[in-house]
Amino acid sequence: MTTATVKARQTVYDIALEQYGTCEAVGEILALNPQITNDPEALVQLGIDSIGETGFYLDVAVAPGTQLRIDDESGLMRKNTLKELGNDITTYRYGQND
Repeated sequence: MTTATVKARQTVYDIALEQYGTCEAVGEILALNPQITNDPEALVQLGIDSIGETGFYLDVAVAPGTQLRIDDESGLMRKNTLKELGNDITTYRYGQND
């Protein structure tokens, strides 16, 4: 097991791609990290009252700085890299002008 630190604007899909090489690992990330929460700022931007709502939104950014457990020996690992990316994998956008 290893850990990964969530970067600003990363969704659970971004984390799965970055750490496992496939979006198929989303379920495993969620199972290993039941404490995972969305970024409160992202929820506010979407008009979601994080205090009154329960659950986790897959398509909303994860709280940055969160430490996540990653199973580096998982059968879901697909880390055959053709080219190393120079940028972080982040797809979530807070607003239309970002």
